[in-house]
Amino acid sequence: MKLMLLILRSSWAFSNWPHGSTSNGITHAEGEEYPVFLLQQLASLEPGRSDSCPPIAPAEGKKCGVIAAYKKDVSTADIDTITTNNCPGAQTNVMPTLKMSSCSFGNSTGARVACCEAYRQFSQENKVKFVEFDAETSIM
Repeated sequence: MKLMLLILRSSWAFSNWPHGSTSNGITHAEGEEYPVFLLQQLASLEPGRSDSCPPIAPAEGKKCGVIAAYKKDVSTADIDTITTNNCPGAQTNVMPTLKMSSCSFGNSTGARVACCEAYRQFSQENKVKFVEFDAETSIM
């Protein structure tokens, strides 16, 4: 049995982090108490970064795909157009009832770069609610 786990990014985690609070008289920023995960996420959002793949992207050689969810007022035609424009060369699937689309790039050489570029492009679309990498998950 295959299950899919969908993890959504949340601005709540960043907005509710105790900025400037102290521990032993040192602020969190000065004491370097931020978890490594948050630092990796912030690094992936840094403008001008040469690596277009965020740390949450599948490893090189693994299958790479993205799933985008759209705002409820977006038409099926818009979903189809946005998906086609952001996923050149990928196998695409538009799910209009769910207001979602997926793009599968495979695991060939260069697929990860194209997949990460699609992730970045979808992230910048106004009509997209969120985008995530598509990955197989399992429960142990």
